[in-house]
This record gives sequence, C-alpha cells and structure tokens, in this order.
Amino acid sequence: MKDLETFLHNLGYLSEETARVKLDENGNIEYIRIDNRKFTNPYKMGEQIIRYTEKIRKARDKARAFKKLSDLPEHISDDIVRYHPSWIKLRENTGYLNDYIEEGEIKCVKASKDKFKSYKEWMSDMFVAIGEKEYYPKKLNPNAEISEEVFESIIRPEVEKSFNQDECLHQDTQAFLLTTQWKRVIERNSEANFKGIRVKLEENSHFPIIVAGTNKRRRSFDFRKPLAVGGFINHLASKNPGNQDLKVKAKQFKKIRGFY
Repeated sequence: MKDLETFLHNLGYLSEETARVKLDENGNIEYIRIDNRKFTNPYKMGEQIIRYTEKIRKARDKARAFKKLSDLPEHISDDIVRYHPSWIKLRENTGYLNDYIEEGEIKCVKASKDKFKSYKEWMSDMFVAIGEKEYYPKKLNPNAEISEEVFESIIRPEVEKSFNQDECLHQDTQAFLLTTQWKRVIERNSEANFKGIRVKLEENSHFPIIVAGTNKRRRSFDFRKPLAVGGFINHLASKNPGNQDLKVKAKQFKKIRGFY
C-alpha cells in the first residue's frame, strides 16, 4: 500500500492532480485517466503519461506568463484550454467528463509538501489561466508561498465582494458558461425540440461546442465565435416553429451585421 500511495502522489505531482487511477480486482492498474483520455496499455502507459503530463505542465507555465485578465489574448490558445489543469478540472466539474468517471477511480493528489505555491502562482493557475479576473489584496506579498487552503481563505472574500461577468470573465470563459447552460437545458429534455442536438468537446482544444444534425447536415456551434450564438438560436427556432420566445430571439440576431 505504501508503494501505491507513493505512486499516486507522484502521479498527482506530475499531472497537477488531474489524473485518476482505476485498479482491477487484483490491485493492478486497469487504466489511468486524465481529462477524457484513458491510458490502458501497460507497456506504453509510462511513456504516454510522461508525454501527456509534460503538456500539462507546459500549458501551466505558458499561462503563468499572463499576470492579469487583460493580458490574455482575444482567444485563449487551444493548448492552454486542452491541457491546463484548471481547464481540465473545469470540464470535470461542469459535467463534460461524466462518461469517463467510473466508480472506483482514485484521484491522484500531491503529497502535502508539494502543495505550496506563491499567491501569484495560485492566482495565475486558478483564475487568470481560465479567464477570471485577478485579485491582489493590499499588504500582501504575492511571492510568499502558501497552501491552497490559505489562498482560498484570502481570495474568496475578495471575489464575493462584487462580480460583473463582462468585467471579470474573458469572452472565452463566458462562452464556456453559456454552452454549459445550454447543455443543462438540452439534458433536461424540456418542452423544446432538441432532437439531434448534443454537446461535445472540440477535437483540438476540448472546448465544449454544440453539434446539431449528423453527417453532411451536421452543424457545429462554437460559442467562442460570437455569430455562433445567433446561428444556434436560429437553428433551434427553425426546429420549434411554435416557440414564440425563440422566434423573437432569432429575429433579433438576424439584425446583427454579418449574421446569416
């Protein structure tokens, strides 16, 4: 058990606590999962994990170059969205990986000694990287190393003081939240006709997008592209001709220059 505990801590360190391990009935590794990828080949698993976790740490380091929300480019790069640990955890927490989370998985966490970072690093890793506004309280040394619990105790009161989505969230983050809202509406099987409409992760970035139809008639709506929101509303209105609310919204979007 001690060897297993050490292995889980090491994997937690390498993967920035994004990895999960499933053991078989004999206590052997059945698979390791990170995000929506499972590593199952025991002969290749070690090398594959190392390559994958290197991408995770590179994405983390790349995101740390941005000190504040306004430093982020118009669109957050695909490699940060796909491999950054906070984006992976965001997808998991909002239900995009439910098909991959099975009973009996063990979450890999870092050893206690590895859980200290500076306030500046916590802020970059947990806020700026996923397009949330930075907060630096007065009389705080941003380079002082603290635990996650201490960081949370400092940051939550600051965040809860005021929140304006347009000012505090990057446009890609707002697109993620809007897609997630529609995901929940679609899954609730409301009175609207959502037949043939589903949410999937985009191949390159693993950003959630809405897909409608199949084969040649398939359309994808990536809300990071502003006109995609109107396109989806128009598509949904065409499938629900009796829904006056959708009809009005679609008509409003059609007035926007460039929408079709």
